Amino acid sequence: MNTPPPIYVGPSSPARCAQAAEAVAAAKTNKDTLKEIAVDLGVSRGTLRRMVEAHKAMREYQVKLARDGAAPMAVCHVITPKGAMAAAVAAFREYPGTLKGLELPGWYLLVGDQRFQLHAVRDEAAPQRRAA
Repeated sequence: MNTPPPIYVGPSSPARCAQAAEAVAAAKTNKDTLKEIAVDLGVSRGTLRRMVEAHKAMREYQVKLARDGAAPMAVCHVITPKGAMAAAVAAFREYPGTLKGLELPGWYLLVGDQRFQLHAVRDEAAPQRRAA
């Protein structure tokens, strides 16, 4: 059975964040400035900093769907620097047809050792409305 690729939530791809982190680490010995590295990578200095911070905070989460009294079912892998709730929201957005149809009491997402009710994840995943 083919395993789908992990879902990534972050400022850039994991490989690109790793490349930025390696370039910044090497800059200390090469005497390069952040501006030079940012230009080489084609990003702003702020984006470069966010990529390096994301690389340091990166975690992989196994997201599972479960309900009371049943064995959990694997949904997907999510790679994110933003935490377990961000992984649950990414899974909810990636599989909306399946997960929105299960918004009943008793269904929840297991992300690592944390448990999130589907309605709470749905509320977090909803687009934020701006105040008029």
